[in-house]
Amino acid sequence: MRPDRRRLLWAAFSRLSALFGIAGAVEPQPKACARLDAHKGLCYGMRAEPGSRWDRGNGTARHSLHRLAAATGTLAGSRTLTVFAASSLTDAFQDMKPAFERAHPGVTVRFSFASSATLRTQIEQGAPADVFASADVETMQPLVKAKLVGTPAVFARNRVALVIPKANPAGLKSAADLARPGVRIVAASENVPIWRYTAMVLDYITANRFKEYPDNFARRVVQNIRSREPNVRSVLTKVEMGEADAGFVYQTDAAASTRVATLPFTSTALAEYPIAAVRSARNRDDGKAFVRYVLSHDGQTFLRKRGFVKP
Repeated sequence: MRPDRRRLLWAAFSRLSALFGIAGAVEPQPKACARLDAHKGLCYGMRAEPGSRWDRGNGTARHSLHRLAAATGTLAGSRTLTVFAASSLTDAFQDMKPAFERAHPGVTVRFSFASSATLRTQIEQGAPADVFASADVETMQPLVKAKLVGTPAVFARNRVALVIPKANPAGLKSAADLARPGVRIVAASENVPIWRYTAMVLDYITANRFKEYPDNFARRVVQNIRSREPNVRSVLTKVEMGEADAGFVYQTDAAASTRVATLPFTSTALAEYPIAAVRSARNRDDGKAFVRYVLSHDGQTFLRKRGFVKP
């Protein structure tokens, strides 16, 4: 190792040693490290003169380094698992995080929740993810074709729900009222899965001309959309805050909120959620383990508690 790099490494080690109260932090002799794991910041194969401070009891340096590594979470057994997941999975995945970590000692799960479309784009651009869980198959397919993820498995299903603020300031009585002039509707952006499912339902209602709905129902509803949000949780938040008279979310999102009510809605579209390990994952084995856990009985139990439908 170059002397300047060795000095920088040792300066950092000394500061951390002082912070964690680790004794024996003295500068090593030149060429002290036979092998340096720069990724973990650990020095292996310490070569010390017999009888020196570095040769006490198999090496004060080695002992201190391992104590420091344990204190800062850099031992080989400590790993971070990065999971990209659709925002509608926030509650269910957070529920299962502690159980998964207990079953896999040394693993810390870090979630990134956003719209499936946004997460797919990030993976395509090389964002570091180990697992991707999407709210629809369509968003996952481009990654499969590009061989950026492994074979997906559908692990849950969901339905569209129509939510309104509990105070219901617009006085909406049924989904048909969404076509009424002046109703403020909030919806997700057109590339977000929840909107695609919503559009399918609106088109179905319009095509079948159900007597309780006015003509051109889908067009009238779209005309009343006042805001397009980046993901389904943002839609829910707008309705909760009273910034909209109604919004389209998943049934699981509606069930998770105490600040909204639902109106009966002909929800024919069934959302399917696929999950897959990312091929370029830094933590591939743990990524595959997380996928298996989500598909397992324990993982499915957490999903059912949040209202997801069995695949």
